Amino acid sequence: MRGRVISFSEKQGYGFITGENGLDYFVHFSKIMDESKHLNVNDIVEFEPMKTDKGSEALNVTPILTFEMVKKKAEKKKMQLIETLDPPKHGWVLVDKNNFIKGSENGMFLDEINKYLED
Repeated sequence: MRGRVISFSEKQGYGFITGENGLDYFVHFSKIMDESKHLNVNDIVEFEPMKTDKGSEALNVTPILTFEMVKKKAEKKKMQLIETLDPPKHGWVLVDKNNFIKGSENGMFLDEINKYLED
């Protein structure tokens, strides 16, 4: 299943993923299949959902689209990502070398930015 990271604390070693089915899944750093054992909010991941006595858990979590991946792609096109923190904005805006916002000024998720950069 695919999902989007909604929280992850490196200090605590866990966070949550919202699956494509709309349910939230607990993820422990030990279940991340990437060497970094870290996730960022809005990263797109694939995982195996599992029901436990404590709730829903994500196993074998594999990052498939991360902030770092999109950042490198933007830099190749001489653009930068700036995080939007003010509601109702979400995610990041893409800014070119002249400080013009590309895409949505309300912010975009990584998959939206990635698609924009591919066009």
